[in-house]
Amino acid sequence: MRPGEIAYMVALLQRHGEGILDRPQQKYTADFKLAAIDRVLLGGEALRQVSLDLGLTNTGILAN
Repeated sequence: MRPGEIAYMVALLQRHGEGILDRPQQKYTADFKLAAIDRVLLGGEALRQVSLDLGLTNTGILAN
């Protein structure tokens, strides 16, 4: 893991608790992804912040 990935996981755990890592693999609907991406592209929010708010275990979920 790179330092940025470790920092993200620490922030995720601080915000959502250890249970966030116990969830089964999530499948996100197109509408969910579109709303999240709109927050970044149209709302001007940082990708990392939106990912943390939504409890995504990886920022790449939105980046891809």
